[in-house]
Amino acid sequence: MKRSMDRILTTHVGSLPRPDDLRDLIQNKARGEAVDEAVFAARVKSAVAETVRRQTEAGIDIVADGEQGRTGFIPYVNERLAGIEPSPTVESANYWGQSREYRAFPEFYAWTASLPGTAGQTGRTRWVCTGPVSYKGQEALQRDIATLKAALAGQRHEEAFMPAVSPSNLANWNRNEHYKSEEEYLYALADALREEYRAIIEAGLVLQVDDPLLASYYVMHPEASVEACRNWAAGRVEVLNHALRGLPADRIRYHTCYSINIGPRVHDMELKHLIDVMLRVNAGAYSFEA
Repeated sequence: MKRSMDRILTTHVGSLPRPDDLRDLIQNKARGEAVDEAVFAARVKSAVAETVRRQTEAGIDIVADGEQGRTGFIPYVNERLAGIEPSPTVESANYWGQSREYRAFPEFYAWTASLPGTAGQTGRTRWVCTGPVSYKGQEALQRDIATLKAALAGQRHEEAFMPAVSPSNLANWNRNEHYKSEEEYLYALADALREEYRAIIEAGLVLQVDDPLLASYYVMHPEASVEACRNWAAGRVEVLNHALRGLPADRIRYHTCYSINIGPRVHDMELKHLIDVMLRVNAGAYSFEA
């Protein structure tokens, strides 16, 4: 991983806006509607080429594909795992409904929830672990890698990175109906995701592990104390390090944040309560988006 030796190298946290027509295709796929896969793949390829070009023109040194072909930083990986299936029921996507923020500012969040296009209005498909988890996404991942590398050709850049979700965020998103304990489930996810982590690094890219839940767990659990949240985070870091075992730390960067919530944001866990836990992650760089 390159360092800012002679000047400060610039980068970003991963996801970038998608073209309107590509976003429509992604939403159609997410709803289970028929989409021509050849048309979709071609549009993703052209969108990645465009977003990489625009990053380099803007002076970004360490670029990415902007997650142009993904439905989100978590759901994409469910299609790459055996043992994970979509539930026939659709659940509310209002993750913040019981948070410290909602409890403190109910009138504000009731108003924002009524605005057209607010995230969470349409709900989401809940994915369920119904059997042993293993990684089956090699072909899809190699396609993503090849698309990014093709877009990088001829573009001025220092390095490129590719995001991948952490075990704890995936476990929080899905429901376990197979493993006997949460710990067993987490470590099974870690072993499966390790395959994606390793392939990204072996392709010559920097791996970014996306783990917003580490920082946002506190605000989402009003009943939990700071110490309880620290203990929870420490356990999840151990799981992540299990997934990263043997992988070169200097090819890994770790990202956490307070999640996406446009509001007062007065109840986020202070960094001073979390930074020592975060730095236990076996990574060569850390990204904290406040």
